[in-house]
Amino acid sequence: MAEPCTRHEPGSMQQRYDAVIVGARCAGASLAACLARGGMKVLMVDKARMPSDQVLSTNTLHATGVSVLDELGLGRRLRELCPAMNSMRYDWFGAIVDLDIRDRPEYCPRRYALDGLLQDVATDSGAELWDRTKVTGLVTHGGKVSGVFLTREDGSAHQVQADLVVGADGRASRVAQWVGSEELLGYAAPRGMYWSYWPAPDGWGSSNNFPAGMYLFRKGDHICVAFHAQDDQVLIGTLPLNQEIEPFRQRPLESLRRRVMNVPMLADIVSQAPSEPVRGYLAQRYFVRRPVGPGWLLVGDAGIHKDFVSGDGISEALLQAKSAAQCLLNGAPRERALELWWRHRDVEALPLFFHGQDIAEPGKRGTLDRLVLSRVAADPALKRRFAGTLIRQSNPYEMLKPSTAAGWVLSAALRGEPQVLGEFLSRGKRISTVRRELAKRQALLDALREPLQGGVGAKQNPAAA
Repeated sequence: MAEPCTRHEPGSMQQRYDAVIVGARCAGASLAACLARGGMKVLMVDKARMPSDQVLSTNTLHATGVSVLDELGLGRRLRELCPAMNSMRYDWFGAIVDLDIRDRPEYCPRRYALDGLLQDVATDSGAELWDRTKVTGLVTHGGKVSGVFLTREDGSAHQVQADLVVGADGRASRVAQWVGSEELLGYAAPRGMYWSYWPAPDGWGSSNNFPAGMYLFRKGDHICVAFHAQDDQVLIGTLPLNQEIEPFRQRPLESLRRRVMNVPMLADIVSQAPSEPVRGYLAQRYFVRRPVGPGWLLVGDAGIHKDFVSGDGISEALLQAKSAAQCLLNGAPRERALELWWRHRDVEALPLFFHGQDIAEPGKRGTLDRLVLSRVAADPALKRRFAGTLIRQSNPYEMLKPSTAAGWVLSAALRGEPQVLGEFLSRGKRISTVRRELAKRQALLDALREPLQGGVGAKQNPAAA
């Protein structure tokens, strides 16, 4: 576990900051580090004691997120904590695709470790942290957010002024509620998730019995995942539909075992006792919120909350923090810079927001998925492109040319699988809808880039300063 962060008592602190960040975990702490390195006076506040675990997190981290940790000087610590997942098996509706990701491995750190490292680098960079501190409201002046009201663990009340208040306080963000951030896109979550940790068996990720470090499985509506996690453990989880949740609430370990026993690669592991109690996550909605306004900004799950199946939450938070810091430190007018960041966020994040919805969609027959994946498995170039869609390095809606997929579908229909035609047409409509949505977001970003001449994508990199 990381050493406790430096803490500052109210009596020793000035009560005005360039930025107050509400929430000191992966989104808030990484943003604080970047801003502090860029010369801003930053205060992080969090209601929990820090560092501490974030139990409702399955901890997967894509290579794009790892790159941000490298820039912050934490890559070596991450690799010391966690085994690299250099391979992935995608076992989906009966088609198996084995993927080599040694050049862009995945990691699965525990949140008390990851968040603690980020908090340490933020305070080492000059940011201040008040943990065990509750934000009770926002200070506003002339329609603009200008600070926060705080209550410490000892009951003392404080008013802190700030040029910018950042909500990094998760999917149930109080900051988002107080500023009235509207939902721009959203849908009801169809599934929950239950998981725990088991000691990794010998040969995990490198043997005939356990050929992949990362395992993704679906048969019918049954989705299961397994990741090689920190401390040489395996995180194993299942994603039951909402109507299947009650047995998990009553008997979580028994219900998890019953599901996972149907996955041959994992059955023997879950027959043993887990390292800790089963955890459960019951999402209400997945959404995209407006992330900026007068004096405020939302980062991480406070602004975009994606389906768990994407495994993208931590990477998304780190990437948002990096790009937001670039905008805030580039010298452009604040309002325009934040709007640029908003549009950049949408362009980068929405493909996996939509893809997570599609992957976890209930009731899929899977004929089209099985057909496409069987073709991918036989083509090394397609395998590499497909791997990129799963670990955030390419747009999943651009992986295949429509004409290529159409040829496969027609051949399958002529061989006696006419039902695949209906799935293909339905999927085509979905892809067209998503592409139109992404094109709108790209147009909004392009319209802002020219007059700003900087911001996201500029050469300066505050995270690496």
